[in-house]
Amino acid sequence: MVFFEIITRKPGDEIRVEMTYEIKGKILEFGVNPEKLREVYPPNEYGCPPALFDLAVRCCNQDPSARPSIDEISDQLRNLSNELMEAQQGAKAALDFTGAEVWISIVCRLRSPSRGEAPIHDVITGISQHLKQLLKIELDAAQCQYLQQILGKEAHNSQVSIIAFGNFWKWWSKLLELIRKYLNVIKKKLILGFISPQEAEKILLETKLADSFVVRFSTSVPGSLVLTCYSDEKIIHVLATGEGNGFTENNIFYAGLKEMLKRHSVLSRMKHVISTAPVKIDLFLNILPNANTLQTYSLSGSFFVPFDKRT
Repeated sequence: MVFFEIITRKPGDEIRVEMTYEIKGKILEFGVNPEKLREVYPPNEYGCPPALFDLAVRCCNQDPSARPSIDEISDQLRNLSNELMEAQQGAKAALDFTGAEVWISIVCRLRSPSRGEAPIHDVITGISQHLKQLLKIELDAAQCQYLQQILGKEAHNSQVSIIAFGNFWKWWSKLLELIRKYLNVIKKKLILGFISPQEAEKILLETKLADSFVVRFSTSVPGSLVLTCYSDEKIIHVLATGEGNGFTENNIFYAGLKEMLKRHSVLSRMKHVISTAPVKIDLFLNILPNANTLQTYSLSGSFFVPFDKRT
């Protein structure tokens, strides 16, 4: 029971609620149903390593002979501690502070964290939950698939190593800073962001609205945007390379996306931004933040929100 109090951060009496069950015709009101524990307190929701949760469940078995001995408990806790220490040391060596925290939160949910790998699906789930806690943005299935394709380039047999995650994090951490600067616009879906070049072209060709464009995140240049434009029945991709609070393109610096749309030789001709529906450029410009209101954000310190608040 002490294990579960540590895992759930709840007192034992609260954990026992709804745990009353029957065994051999006898109603047990002061026991704990081990199987019900898995249902009521799923380990993934508490950032608990599966091995620790399994050990806690075994300790609650009504049959004393089925419970682990003190020596077995001690050995398993020691082994688990060593595994997590290895994962933590590897993460700190390969990642910045925030990246290490996110990686540890992910591997803590695995049965064998010492392998230094995680299934790609678990990593995408962790990244998605981190983004939701950090910036209140929820990724849909298509956006998660987009991230999985990017991460999959680094993965091997659908397993993500700490090195592969480190390479992904170099791109993702810069992207988080960019998202934070244009958060209001992204939440209004005026910056589609998580779409491929092919998807952006498809949207524009299907819409066939002259002098329109789609804004997406660059997959090759961290912290940058690509504005895919449809003009004169041609597709043009303009890379806005992130530099401080602004962007550069063809060696010209623009103090933010709004200024770039007004001054750039191609972008200044655009009349609509394509979102869930075409939006006139004047409205889009009014929503975009001014250059003097943009700030350089860090993902460390008070801005960082842990992957799981209950860990």
